[in-house]
Amino acid sequence: MRSSRLWLVLLVAAIAAALAWSFGLLPQPGAGPRRDAGSAPVALESTPADGASDASKLAATGGRVPDAPVVPARPPIPEGAPRLAGVVVDRQGKGVGGARVVSIPDTTAKTYLPREIGGEGFPGFDAIADGEGRFVVALSKASTNHLLVATAEGFSSTVKRDVGVGSEVRILLERAGRLVGTVMNVEAEPVAGAKVRVLAMLDVLRIEQEAVTDATGAYRIEGWVAAKPAATWWQPTYALVEAAGYAPLFLDRIPAAEPGAEARRDFVVVRGATVSGRVVEADTDKPVGGVPVVLWSEEGRMNMSRGMGRGGSYPMPWGPRRLAQVETAPDGTFRFEHVPSNGF
Repeated sequence: MRSSRLWLVLLVAAIAAALAWSFGLLPQPGAGPRRDAGSAPVALESTPADGASDASKLAATGGRVPDAPVVPARPPIPEGAPRLAGVVVDRQGKGVGGARVVSIPDTTAKTYLPREIGGEGFPGFDAIADGEGRFVVALSKASTNHLLVATAEGFSSTVKRDVGVGSEVRILLERAGRLVGTVMNVEAEPVAGAKVRVLAMLDVLRIEQEAVTDATGAYRIEGWVAAKPAATWWQPTYALVEAAGYAPLFLDRIPAAEPGAEARRDFVVVRGATVSGRVVEADTDKPVGGVPVVLWSEEGRMNMSRGMGRGGSYPMPWGPRRLAQVETAPDGTFRFEHVPSNGF
């Protein structure tokens, strides 16, 4: 009797499993992890760079394996929509899997941050290369010519210009370099805690990287986006150095790094100037208190050019900028300290 019941239970379990497989509720034999149609694959297990598995780190995470990062799915390119295909490779000709390729029409005259790609109002499209570095990316109908920006972890970004519908392109990515240096004052003393921001334009994409100096005044920025020989006149670079008690320093022409190598740029900050004044009524010369006074920078008054036939020019995204704001005292006076001077 017990044997009959056991066989009945096994028979019901087998029928349930068969139905589950037929409706796709369980993975088929030999199949990988299940995912919804159109979604990007998500790793269920990972091995960190230090070689330790997630399972070995359960104690450090309260007994829970950290969630794997989810890559948002990209909608399929509509049938008949303009597009181009290509491959992203490294210096050895090997495909760079997972590289991100962004297409932007040449008519674009506004700058964007990488996080704004694909957002509302962004004029272009992006795609992720497969394991062999191959990609297909949609193109805007607003222009016949486009540029491609390619980025990948561990590589410097690059721009390929003047591509059109149906093109087959090959994009070379160089290994990312590093930007290092020291921040000091005019007495050659190290300035600790200074924030060094390096800024670069990849055509209309603006890249911002930053580091903070240590006790010796040294800073280090890994993956410096400007790499030779890709860095050219249309990839301008800048640095903004800010430290307590010193005037902010803004400079251009920050050096590009050789692939996988190091570029160096030291900075000297100064205490800066002091600007004071008084706000009065024009007719009576009576002091006016409680009036906001704003100090603006001068850099970036000229627009940046994309080159002939490429959307003209666009405003410099990092200047002019607000440096400080104060309010006049009851006697109409105001004062600014550490006003930018001639640092280098």
